Amino acid sequence: GSARGIRVASIGAEQDDLGGKIAPNAGPEALTLSGDRLEVGLEEVFGRKSPVGLVRADGTVGFDAEMALVARTIPMTGMDQIEDLLFTLHRGYNPLSGNRILIEEWRSGEGREIGLITKPLTVDNFEGIAATRLLDGTLRLYLISDDNFSDRQQTLLFALDLSEGD
Repeated sequence: GSARGIRVASIGAEQDDLGGKIAPNAGPEALTLSGDRLEVGLEEVFGRKSPVGLVRADGTVGFDAEMALVARTIPMTGMDQIEDLLFTLHRGYNPLSGNRILIEEWRSGEGREIGLITKPLTVDNFEGIAATRLLDGTLRLYLISDDNFSDRQQTLLFALDLSEGD
């Protein structure tokens, strides 16, 4: 194919404005476009989980207090914004209990848990989230998992509709 990637931004292992170092295999996982702002979410920084940074015009990523989200319990793997809402997807893994998926809704810098997916439900390596408004006004979230080329994992697509008050 003719598709090719271009460098948009670089994030080094040391982030002074975060006051920490990005953990191995815990760097950028989430990305969302909010108007003309491209925001990137890190899975984890030592001492602080899941900060969100703004991609600057000079190709750097800035993290400040306004955008420093902290996951309540598990690292962030996806995010998407619609209207004045930011949705974040968090995945934790424990070899005994398997994957645990947390969905949070953020409004005006305040987050709240709106969903938790654990066994016995179908749970896998969910890493992506997308939000859309349906014609009838319903807010729909799509979650997607990655099978990592493993026979023990699946590629799944979930569609979750949020009702008023969810």
